[in-house]
Amino acid sequence: MIRNPRTLPEVCYGDATTKQTESFSPGRSWADDEITVGISSPCSSWEIHFEADTDIIVLPKAGYGGQRAINSDKAASYENAPNDLYWLPTGTNLYSVGKSAKEVVYIKFNSSIRKELLNSISGAPKLDDSITPVKDVLRHHIFRQLLVNMVETEGEYGGRLQAESLISLLLLEVCMFKGMRNKSDVSNPLSKPVLARVNNFIDENIDKNLSLAALADVAGMSKFHFSRRFIATTDIPPHKYIMRRRVIRVQDSLANTSECLSKIAVDKGFSSQSHMISVFRRFLGVTPNSYRRSLK
Repeated sequence: MIRNPRTLPEVCYGDATTKQTESFSPGRSWADDEITVGISSPCSSWEIHFEADTDIIVLPKAGYGGQRAINSDKAASYENAPNDLYWLPTGTNLYSVGKSAKEVVYIKFNSSIRKELLNSISGAPKLDDSITPVKDVLRHHIFRQLLVNMVETEGEYGGRLQAESLISLLLLEVCMFKGMRNKSDVSNPLSKPVLARVNNFIDENIDKNLSLAALADVAGMSKFHFSRRFIATTDIPPHKYIMRRRVIRVQDSLANTSECLSKIAVDKGFSSQSHMISVFRRFLGVTPNSYRRSLK
């Protein structure tokens, strides 16, 4: 373990003088049970020393470098580029020091989530490295922005379902980097009967807070296996698919009832009337009131 690390003029992301149990000090964050999405603020310099108490995937907004030691007393120079992705498993002891870093977006999750994913994939590589960098993939920019949106909207649009989907996709990035390229598994769609069961379940529980695990149970598979096959079938992730079906139900109520918007929002599973209006506008380009008026 590194002892007595040098103190920088400004310490960010944690106090390096003692071993940390918290990996990053979030400027902003959203959390749900065993998942946390956070954005550490930019800093002119940093020095961190912690042992990861969860699995962590880090998506820096811009490139930076410095000195780093991983499960070791010996620090070495490192440099990353924009869109790099880093995965740290639970228990990783990390010391890092450097200057001038922009926002760092990260997602922390219980290691059992990672293990469940790997158990669902035939021939998955062992993810037992102390740290795994996945270099400069454009998709990482998209993943990072989705995580930022989750924090900025406090998980309003997808909540835990979206977070689980993003963890699944990000871990698959790590798996593919480690040599897993089982394309047939990733692209294999759901059968029509399975998709019909899932659709029926969604429609019958449209007013509830649906989870990825609940949908996977209906399909009879692990949630990570279900998520990949669901996207292969519908071309969109489960949380967005559910929102689209809710919007369709809202359209039906607007066309065939005189119910107020607040009641429609509750009946169709939205957290509030404003949430429903925002999602409705995002999908259709108009507000519910404008849509209702256009039908007269």
